Amino acid sequence: MGYRRFLVFLLLVGLLGSVGVATQAHAAANSFNTVVANLNFSQLVADVSGSNTVYAAGSDSNNNPYVYKSTNQGASWAPVNSGLTAPFAVYTLAIAPSSTQTLYLGGYNPVSNSAVLYISTNGGTSWSAIGSGLGSVSVQALAVSQANANTVYAGTNHGLYESTNGSSFSLLTNLGNVNVQALAIDPTNAAVIYAGTNPATSGGAWKSTDGGQTWTQENTGLPSGTGVFHLAVTPGSATTFYAAVGTSPSSTALYQTTNAGTSWTNLNLNSSVVGIAVSPLNGSLLFVSGSNGLFLSANSGASFTVAGNYANAPVAMDNNQPQTLYVGGQGISSYTGTLATIVSTAPTPTPTPGATGTASITGTLLYAPSQASAANASVSLICSNCAGTPTVATTTANASGGYTFNGVTISSGQLYTVMATATVPGGPVVATGPNYSGESALVLTSGQTATVNFHLVPLDSRYFPQTGFRIGNDTIWDYFNRRGGVTAFGYPTSRAFTFEGYTVQFFQRRIVQLSHSGQPRLVNLLDSGLMPYTSFNFSTFPGVDSSLIATAPSPANQSAVLAWVQQNAPNSFNGMPVNFYNTFASTVSAQVAFPYTS
Repeated sequence: MGYRRFLVFLLLVGLLGSVGVATQAHAAANSFNTVVANLNFSQLVADVSGSNTVYAAGSDSNNNPYVYKSTNQGASWAPVNSGLTAPFAVYTLAIAPSSTQTLYLGGYNPVSNSAVLYISTNGGTSWSAIGSGLGSVSVQALAVSQANANTVYAGTNHGLYESTNGSSFSLLTNLGNVNVQALAIDPTNAAVIYAGTNPATSGGAWKSTDGGQTWTQENTGLPSGTGVFHLAVTPGSATTFYAAVGTSPSSTALYQTTNAGTSWTNLNLNSSVVGIAVSPLNGSLLFVSGSNGLFLSANSGASFTVAGNYANAPVAMDNNQPQTLYVGGQGISSYTGTLATIVSTAPTPTPTPGATGTASITGTLLYAPSQASAANASVSLICSNCAGTPTVATTTANASGGYTFNGVTISSGQLYTVMATATVPGGPVVATGPNYSGESALVLTSGQTATVNFHLVPLDSRYFPQTGFRIGNDTIWDYFNRRGGVTAFGYPTSRAFTFEGYTVQFFQRRIVQLSHSGQPRLVNLLDSGLMPYTSFNFSTFPGVDSSLIATAPSPANQSAVLAWVQQNAPNSFNGMPVNFYNTFASTVSAQVAFPYTS
């Protein structure tokens, strides 16, 4: 696509994204359908009064907010945005259980650095700005009392606020000036409130039994140094709740309490957690969306099956018969039918035929980053692209971490990966990431002898099973989280290594480089020497402009830098809207970049 056509494409995307018409979905029951696919939806709430109504909300890269509504179980959707004003980064949406025409929508204004909060009392037909008393905070979580639609709690990055009139708010000082990420109210008792907080400010789970006047921390069973980023209630239950627990929003695990927060248990879901929904018709039916897709449990989290590839998205369920599951993310997806039987339709890999033979494989296992030998580690040889990913052989590493597979039967053309698990003395379970050492798999031919040297990587929040890599460097890890995480960078596609004299790590959409002083920055592929091309794939790219670089102000002068970027990356080009500066200014919000101080 040429540059001129690319600008026209951006213009058309902007125009189509703003068209305010109902969107119709056409799909049979017992299958997913997706609509409004040009927008991203971070919030979903279903009206469980039996009205077939559900709401989806989000904001685009330019912080333009939008809300869509369906009144027929997701068969069609229409925008309900009247009264909403940009810039507004949408972070949370809540519906009043006692008056389901009342909704609250919250977030943050990155230009004025202030809270944004709206109310609708007519099912989204119109919205009015509220929130006096909130000030310079971001509204990150909302919960509405089931006893009174005007009693609403707002969790912010600087404390928990309460309103008793649906308009003005006051700080609940007994919880302290903490960063509140999640809220939930006991569905059987409006006086019992749960809050999840960021690990940098007394992280974990908090509970109040007197309407938020006093609080106790309920962290038994939660790992130290973690926070709670999502909370979900079991409708009708005063004891069973679910939480997304981790060191950051992109590295969470699923926990459950069955005793009203007295203790928590890890449900061992192999995925980070973004969305949690429990069925209002069946408290044992649970859906969780995370980094590895959409998961279903029909037994309150005792076991899970894959229900689809809808990753990192909010989820919600109505209480109609047949019941509908709603999933946000890129577009709005819905599934109407028997939800407990949704199964993934991902195809099974087909083995590549080839001649059989034998091979010997030897190697050494080391703990990373200590480089100590992994004595007694369990080692497996796996056929990576065979149906069912079978284990070909197993053995145990010796005292030096060495292992040998002798005379294993293999097929030429197949991919074979060495995997190992072990426990660091006094530490966590560790395992090989398939690509951690730089050798993702072995392609063996008949009679071949191969030598490999895999390291063992900790299976912690920094490890991404999607690609098999871990972000081990502390500086790169902090930079990754403060600059948008997986949303901005994608998953890591390499380990940290030396490139052109600098420590770098590759991600799906970015390359992070550490300067000689240890400061992180993004690699600019258009820099001289990195990509010495200005034309490929029928597209033309600008070369390095030394005269422009020479006009750049000192990085220490932040206001001058922003003015310079705005001047040289405008929002319009040749009379066409391109939104270069708006994208630059809003890709990473202040809340993400400075989560503990903004």
